[in-house]
Amino acid sequence: VMKKIAVLAALAMLLGCFALPVFAAEQKIAVVDLERCLTGSKNGAKLGKEFRAKREELGKKLEAKEADLKKMIAEYEKQAPLMSADAKNAKKAEFEKKRDEYQKELSAAEQKMRASGDELTGIVVKDLQGIMDDLAKKNGYSLIINRSGAWVLYFDKALDITDEVIRIYDEKAK
Repeated sequence: VMKKIAVLAALAMLLGCFALPVFAAEQKIAVVDLERCLTGSKNGAKLGKEFRAKREELGKKLEAKEADLKKMIAEYEKQAPLMSADAKNAKKAEFEKKRDEYQKELSAAEQKMRASGDELTGIVVKDLQGIMDDLAKKNGYSLIINRSGAWVLYFDKALDITDEVIRIYDEKAK
């Protein structure tokens, strides 16, 4: 029985070796660097600039609130020796309330910026997906792989269609 299984396994592997080149010969593969498409295309760069401007504006607001908290601490440290225990407790409670509000606002801002970044990326990727679908149909690609992916260890540079994707995307953006 073991001998029959071994013979069948060897036969299957032998047939697989002959079938694999035939399968591979029929396939046409391309590689695209989506990260470069996002940052290198005109529309992607424009959306990235808008995103950075929003993030900077939000950061300035949060920095101002953080500066107010630091000022509050400094004032407390100056006045603490002269304050009664009740006054100290009231100032601490006021500070803790403002600190908690700041931390909630900071967390909400980070979440908002993450969602905004994901939304902008989604817009560009959706546009790029249409372009890649068209290129795949036009050029007969069976598979387009994202070069930015973690598992692409090597590819022939001749397979890279990133520049073509960016060029078409920029032309459509006009």
